[in-house]
Amino acid sequence: MPQMRQIHDKLEPPPVEMVSCSDCEEEFEECELDDGLCEPCIDENYSDCYSCGERHYNESDELYYVDDCTYCSDCYHDRYVYCEVCNEDVDRDEVTYNESREEYQCDNCYDGGYDDCVENFECNLSLPRSTTTSKNFDKLNIHRHVGIEAECMYPHDTDSMSYPIGWQSVSDGSISADDGYYGTELVSTPANGNALDKTIHYLTNWSNEYGGAVNRSCGLHLHFNSLDLSARQVAHIAIVYTKIEDSIFSMMPPSRRGSNWCRPLGLGLVDLQSVKYEQDLVDLYYRRDSPSTEKYNDNRYYGLNIHSRYYHGSLEFRHHSGTLNGTKIRNWIRICNAIIEKGVRLADNLDGLITYINTMSNEDRLSYLFSTDLIEYINKRIAKFDN
Repeated sequence: MPQMRQIHDKLEPPPVEMVSCSDCEEEFEECELDDGLCEPCIDENYSDCYSCGERHYNESDELYYVDDCTYCSDCYHDRYVYCEVCNEDVDRDEVTYNESREEYQCDNCYDGGYDDCVENFECNLSLPRSTTTSKNFDKLNIHRHVGIEAECMYPHDTDSMSYPIGWQSVSDGSISADDGYYGTELVSTPANGNALDKTIHYLTNWSNEYGGAVNRSCGLHLHFNSLDLSARQVAHIAIVYTKIEDSIFSMMPPSRRGSNWCRPLGLGLVDLQSVKYEQDLVDLYYRRDSPSTEKYNDNRYYGLNIHSRYYHGSLEFRHHSGTLNGTKIRNWIRICNAIIEKGVRLADNLDGLITYINTMSNEDRLSYLFSTDLIEYINKRIAKFDN
């Protein structure tokens, strides 16, 4: 009997060695731990990467959560990119790098128009252009090249008609010609100085010879070369313009003030002052609609059309009612040119800009911008049309 007890004692299992969980520090049998962690801790505090299977602490910066799946940092960046526009994780196959913004954007958010606008403008800087350059400026002291678009009509019964020298005719569906007339848009070769004056002279001679006319559907659009202007200068031109926009519209007949073809610009002065680079200007100007280099982008229909910069390389003024009157055309060119030149100068003159914006009355601003004869002309037009 004593001998049997001794054998039984030898068969008793050795005591179980307990090991503490490295997370909660509770003791478990070693076989119950997985890499030193108990099952409750693993379930509550850790996640396995959906891609590579490696375990990571839930509060680690190395984990990313996409579509109810967990990824470690390496696997996430191999597969996904964060879109800075919509703030979503997107598969790498569905994103594009926006170089101008220096960020990735998903295909839904990326609009190549931003890049296209800047690229198209920069490419235009070196393009040869058909222009007429004057050496004399005594008749019309405008050094910047100006292209004119004159919407007008001519009689049906005009035989063997030729168009003015330096002008070409293009179709324009916005013109509703009167009975007995054809509508056309005459477009001039950009010119400056006395050459520009002669271009206008050719137009008025043509009108007198062939009975050219205008009606309420016609407009006069001016394109000023902007290829030599920086985005900051263009923004300051818009600032100068914005502060006298009401006066500009007051010069025009009511049909132009409510027109969808020349809307108020509506850009904030603070936003305009913050523009430094071309991309800043694109982002600000195309704030309502997508940017593009297409001619008929809806953003062209402002009184001051900056979209033209990315299509023609020009700044367009669209306010004026249709006219074939040489005096009106010359005065309107001088008014718009003064706005541009003052904006260029104020871009580098902070004190002058602040004074212009904050302390000048509207009357003082007009005196600051325009010669005496132009102010008289502006006031005469306002008195005629502004009730």
